[in-house]
Amino acid sequence: MKITLAYLTPLDEWVTFGPCAKRFVDTYRQFPPQIDHELLVVGCNGTGLDAIWRVFKDVSSRFETYHGRGRDCGAGQTIAHKVDCDFLVLANAGVYFHRDGWLRRFAEARMEHGEGLYGASASYESYPYSLGRLNPHIRTAFYGCNPKTFRQYPFKIDTHEKCFKFESGEWKFLQWFEDRGEPSLLVTWDGCYQKQEFRRPPNVFRKGDQSSNIVYDRHTEIYELANSETRRELEAKTNGGLPLY
Repeated sequence: MKITLAYLTPLDEWVTFGPCAKRFVDTYRQFPPQIDHELLVVGCNGTGLDAIWRVFKDVSSRFETYHGRGRDCGAGQTIAHKVDCDFLVLANAGVYFHRDGWLRRFAEARMEHGEGLYGASASYESYPYSLGRLNPHIRTAFYGCNPKTFRQYPFKIDTHEKCFKFESGEWKFLQWFEDRGEPSLLVTWDGCYQKQEFRRPPNVFRKGDQSSNIVYDRHTEIYELANSETRRELEAKTNGGLPLY
């Protein structure tokens, strides 16, 4: 299976996201992916490719640019039309790693379960938040699918608002895959879970110590650093506002 890992970062907000890119590279080196792949670095909405090249020059030889208002989701949709691979894994600017073999684990899930949508974290939260409304979706911090399938997605992601439609709203990517008859699975270190099980395993996104997450991102870090009251609030939201147990 040919794998492309695309890291998407905003060049027009490099002061904010430059340190995130450095952390991505540092943890990419520290915790090896343990599977063959191409690392594609995508600079979004800016001209400072020199800055991003300096960060990634020792780990990647391929760079692309994206100019559009669709943020990382729009960039991912565009990149799906430019890559030749069987499995395109998309990582947003805040993603970083904490254990060897994170990409191998993700790819093994795809090899075991076949075509579909795979995510490293998932949620039942709705936007705007609505108490008791379960809205299962794969988070777009780190997800993967066949790029040829992504090319068939019928909606254009070209605004920030449409990113939310794509991830968890009326254009939800998970639902589109299910309507095609393909699975949408949460992948953790311990297993793969369908949407009715997204909040069942321990230590996943906004739950426990989050150690079952195969990658971390800005929102896992917010939860990790929060006090106990804020953690309970975040976990309840992620569970659709329903009782946690």
